[in-house]
Amino acid sequence: MPQKTITLFFCILFFYSFGTKQQKDSDIAHFNTASQKLIGDGYDLVSYFFENKPVKGKSFITSQYQGLLFYFSSQENKDLFISDPTTL
Repeated sequence: MPQKTITLFFCILFFYSFGTKQQKDSDIAHFNTASQKLIGDGYDLVSYFFENKPVKGKSFITSQYQGLLFYFSSQENKDLFISDPTTL
């Protein structure tokens, strides 16, 4: 479990190391955002690390962070992300 946490930390750090200011539309071009600034094509990023597989997020369990939209497969995963999106 600690290795997963460390991996997740570095993944999130990579995504947000480009600055802590509020992102502008032109600043988010490097993210995987096919539509509506949706991250990861709608997959729950937390599930990659805690469920060992990609899980499609639900459009009714969402969160926005720095102008980007995240989908989650469960409220628990959303709460984990919200608790500290930069270090989880």
